Amino acid sequence: MKEIIEGIKELATKELISANKKFPMFQSTHEGYAVLLEEVEEVKEQLRYVEGELIYTWDDVKRNKNINAVNHVKDLREYAINMAAECIQVIAMTDKFIDSELV
Repeated sequence: MKEIIEGIKELATKELISANKKFPMFQSTHEGYAVLLEEVEEVKEQLRYVEGELIYTWDDVKRNKNINAVNHVKDLREYAINMAAECIQVIAMTDKFIDSELV
């Protein structure tokens, strides 16, 4: 788990560098909050997709529709990857918020 966390931190730093090249630092706590809120909402959206696929998977498992279950798990995997990427963006934007020196 420790290696995964370190990898996530590295990816968040790369994302922050990329974001800082495209956009200036936050000009206010309100702006920083709005960006964080948007990113968190995107995480939640992906989580809803993950949860939906899990429900579909369970329904297919109960009905012994194994091919369908596998297909739902494949979709779940993609949504989980998207959610992880969104989480990395949240981390990057928390760092940007802190680095913006809004105090």
